[in-house]
Amino acid sequence: MSAAELARCGGTPVLTPQQVNAGIGSWPEVLPDDIDAVVEVLKSSHEPWGFMHPMVRGFQRTYGEFVERSHCLAVATGTAALHVAVAASGAEAGDEVITPALGFVASATCVLHHNCIPVFADVDPRTFNIDPEDVRRRITPRTRAIIAVDLL
Repeated sequence: MSAAELARCGGTPVLTPQQVNAGIGSWPEVLPDDIDAVVEVLKSSHEPWGFMHPMVRGFQRTYGEFVERSHCLAVATGTAALHVAVAASGAEAGDEVITPALGFVASATCVLHHNCIPVFADVDPRTFNIDPEDVRRRITPRTRAIIAVDLL
């Protein structure tokens, strides 16, 4: 599908406004079983925050199998995921990390949190995704990672 066909770029929406207002197609879909599982972990007497809880470990293992990866770490938020990604990249103080100039604040603050330098790349005005050509122009010997996020 080309960017011109996307609904946000003038293409035909998949859902009607009535369906959207009714919550159809909302994301993430949270089912009653999901809520029950989270409450069980929160109420358990396991380690703080439940990250070692058998249900959390089981989720990580199952999701890792689903995406065909041997390692999977569940985190609570997208912001936490960005922090983990920067840490896992091996970026050290003073290294540069390229991130979109348009996006949620965490896309840059996670870089600063690791004492690295955020380098802002333009976004494509048709897709709102990071512009690969601008990324190429911003890569230097100090570049350690590129953060690509889905803004919309």
